[in-house]
Amino acid sequence: PRAPTNDYLKNYIYRGQVVQPRIRENADFRSTQGNPRFLESVAIMWIDVDSQATEKLQSINLCSAIVNRNSDMLTKSIATVGANGKQNPRVEERPDHWPRDILEAYARGQGPYTVDNANTILEEEAVELYNGWLVWQEMTNPIERRVVANLQAMLDLSARKAGFGQAMPDQLECLLSNGDVIKPDASLLSWQWLEHSLVPTGPNQRPLLRGCPELVIEVRSPSNWRAQERRKRQLYFVNYAQIVWDVDEVNQTIWVYRAESREQPTRYQIGDELTCQPLLPGWRRALADIFAEEASAEAVAGEVAVAWRTEGVEIGRAEGVEIGSTQRNLEIARAMLQEGIDPGLIVRVTGLSQAHLSALR
Repeated sequence: PRAPTNDYLKNYIYRGQVVQPRIRENADFRSTQGNPRFLESVAIMWIDVDSQATEKLQSINLCSAIVNRNSDMLTKSIATVGANGKQNPRVEERPDHWPRDILEAYARGQGPYTVDNANTILEEEAVELYNGWLVWQEMTNPIERRVVANLQAMLDLSARKAGFGQAMPDQLECLLSNGDVIKPDASLLSWQWLEHSLVPTGPNQRPLLRGCPELVIEVRSPSNWRAQERRKRQLYFVNYAQIVWDVDEVNQTIWVYRAESREQPTRYQIGDELTCQPLLPGWRRALADIFAEEASAEAVAGEVAVAWRTEGVEIGRAEGVEIGSTQRNLEIARAMLQEGIDPGLIVRVTGLSQAHLSALR
C-alpha cells in the first residue's frame, strides 16, 4: 500500500505500533523531519468511533488538527479505536471516497479537491485530478515500461537533433483548462511550448504545464476500459495536444489519433513504420524495434545515427582535402625556395603562412 513520504510515519503505520499521541496545534510538519520522537508528538490521531461512524472519519481535517499541511496523505493513515477498545489500523491504498477511475470521477458531482489543496499529493504520488476527485493512476508493468522507454529515447534524440524540444517521462503534470491535472505516460514537448506554458501553481508555486504536450503517449492497461481512454483523449485534444499515441503492448499495436480526425485513428502493427509528422519530419521507426526486447542503439537513434555518420564522413573528407592541399602547397613552396624565388611571391602563390615558410627554410 502507498504511504506518506515521512519515514517515521510510514514505519509506524506498517509495523502496527501504538503510541499515545500528544497533539500539538499548528505543529510544523517540516520541523519534525528526522526527529525520532516525531510520532510521539505529532502524526497519528486515535479517534473513538463506533463501527457505523466511518463517514465521520472522512470529514476530519487532520491538516488543521495536527500539521497544517500534507492533510491528504495523513488522512490515508488514520487509525481508529472501536467501541470494544481494539485498535483497527486503517491503511489504504485508495481511500474509500476516492473514485476508481476517470469515468467514476466524472459520474459524480464536483469533488472537494483542487490543485491548491491537493498540491503535495499530486506532486509526490502517481495521482491525477478529475472533476475535483483524486484518482490513482494505473501502474504499468516492466514490459509496458520498456516500450514507453524505447519510444521516449527514440523521440528524444530526434527532437533534440532537430532543435524541436525533448521527450518527457511520466508524471509530467498538465494543468487543464477545467482545473484537472493529468499525467501522460510519456510525451513529446517543444521547447517553445514549454517556455510559454509553465505556470506557478498551488501554495508552493510549483511550475505546472498549462495544457498538454504536442504529442501524448498512453499505454493501454488490461484494466482500462476503452471508454476511459476515449475520455482522456478528449481532455488531451481540448487542451492543445495535436497527436495521441495509444500503445497496445499486448497486441503490439499503436493507434495514432490526430486532433483533426479524433475518431479516425490510424493503426500501426509489426511490419509497419511509425512516423511523427508534422512534429518531426523524417522520423520513422519500425514497430518491431519499438516493441523489441533489446532495441539496439542503431534502432533507437534511427535517422540521427545516419546523420551523425554522414557528418563524420563529410568532416573526414574535408579534413583530408585540407591536409592534402596543404601538403601539396608545401612541396611547391619547397621547390620555389630551392630555386631562390622571393618568399613574398611564394606566400601569394601557395597561400602558406610565413610560419610555414620559416619552417621550410
